[in-house]
Amino acid sequence: NAGNVVAAIYSQIIPKSITRNIRVEGANGAQTIAVYKISGTPLTGYLDKTKTAIGSGQEPSSTDTATTTQPREALIGVIGTEGPDGDAAGTWNGDTTENNQRLGTTGGGAATNITVAAATKIVTATGAYSADKTAIEARDWAALIATYKLANPVSKGYISW
Repeated sequence: NAGNVVAAIYSQIIPKSITRNIRVEGANGAQTIAVYKISGTPLTGYLDKTKTAIGSGQEPSSTDTATTTQPREALIGVIGTEGPDGDAAGTWNGDTTENNQRLGTTGGGAATNITVAAATKIVTATGAYSADKTAIEARDWAALIATYKLANPVSKGYISW
């Protein structure tokens, strides 16, 4: 949390036979959400590494995670900013650069709006990974990254939204 920004990644295994609805509630003010589906994760122990950071300015960064446990992992990066959807989106520079989503609220002053940017990537080498952007609108921000173990070699693994 920086200023009025709260960014979070929630994970849950959902069997194919169950349909889930996503509902965000309990927070006051502007809210946005990005959703990804990852196939090919093991049934237990799928969350590996996380890293978070908060700040203000034009270059949000989660900073690097600890080294991942295995080579084949899915990365999800999220950057929340205190500002409207019309702000400069910036460029993803960290390790989460694919399947980009960005959505925010508009109206009122910048501090009454929240924008979320999310991106993913599947990697094939162990490493320390980050979610970073440059050239965003200078705002309060919260950045985070989570890595997820993919089953190996049973499933190819993919991320969709």
